[in-house]
Amino acid sequence: MKYEAVLTFESDTSSKKHLLQHYQNDALQEDLCFALWRPSTGAERYSALVYQIILPETGDRSLHGNASFESKYLARVVKAACESEAGIAFMHSHPGAGWQGMSSADVEAEHDVIAYPAGVTGLPLLGMTIGSDGYWSARFWVRDGKKMDRKECNKVRIIGPHSYRLQFNDKLAPPKPRRDILRRTYDTWGSNTQNDISRMTAGIVGVGSVGCIVAEALARIGVGEIILIDPDKVEKHNLDRLLYGTIKDIGRHKVKVAERQLNSILLLAISKLCPCLLPSKLGQHIKVCWIVM
Repeated sequence: MKYEAVLTFESDTSSKKHLLQHYQNDALQEDLCFALWRPSTGAERYSALVYQIILPETGDRSLHGNASFESKYLARVVKAACESEAGIAFMHSHPGAGWQGMSSADVEAEHDVIAYPAGVTGLPLLGMTIGSDGYWSARFWVRDGKKMDRKECNKVRIIGPHSYRLQFNDKLAPPKPRRDILRRTYDTWGSNTQNDISRMTAGIVGVGSVGCIVAEALARIGVGEIILIDPDKVEKHNLDRLLYGTIKDIGRHKVKVAERQLNSILLLAISKLCPCLLPSKLGQHIKVCWIVM
């Protein structure tokens, strides 16, 4: 199971403004707040959609280099979460950059103090840390019998009306090795952007005349995982616009035809690098899904 957190543009902006206010004034001071989230689940994924930030009121927290909260603040958040049938997120800032680890004080606050009261919502506690550069990290505290297990998130997504940002846990989702065949792509938008692309999963629903072109473009720029979804089979009247479809493919599922082409692109890349490499060695692979009607 992969775990991740998702912030709306509004929740990211509101929490970031509060949590990083001291760093922006050149003060080495951490801060904290709580938030509400709703779950989004899949067969291999569990996500928290953070949608409401609950900022501290006067007397709710103490700032002393580190930051601590008062019990009345947690009680107010638990009540709001139960009334909204939502989960609880605890957010705090760290002075470092990038994906943050946890100090012993962080673990004690989330595991010992917050996780068990947060369990009354029926959902795990989501812990989130923001670095001084605005980079988020996240984890869940999932109850396993009498104990709480920490489940690190693979990534945090920030979704806005005109933007989409990904922030990865390099230990669980390391960037793929640089490939010479993508040299021009790296030169176009830089290593950081290409590293993000190499760790992305793209799902394409419908691999007909348009979808198959999109799938090939994504494979060629190095998207790490491509999922193809289409229930249809190739018919004779598709051949005038179905890229890489042939008469021999009539009756085959369109996703299998597309898969063959995308894998040929990966094999082409392999032949230019080293004939002994397999597609999995390049860190890029294709998943095929189809529905037999």
